Amino acid sequence: MSLVVFSLFNLFFSIETRDARESAFSRGTFADRTFVVTTGVSFFLIVMATVLGPCQAILETTALDVRQWLLCRCVALSIVAVSEIRKAVLRRTGAAIRPE
Repeated sequence: MSLVVFSLFNLFFSIETRDARESAFSRGTFADRTFVVTTGVSFFLIVMATVLGPCQAILETTALDVRQWLLCRCVALSIVAVSEIRKAVLRRTGAAIRPE
């Protein structure tokens, strides 16, 4: 489960960092076809890591049930909540984004 949570954290973080100020729920987030394809492939590979026998053997993972998937998703979605709150505060205050 930790591998799935870590992978989903990274996937959701990539969606959140697509734009420093705009919400991930805006239309522009998924306007880039390459971004959509790579995000979809990433999610597919995360799922396959816990479903396919050879992947399970290599990565030493096991199959997850629906409840475990939901728990992993909920924990990983915390990055979305934190990022969206941060972006809302930045938009509201008009604060400049620091270059990273």
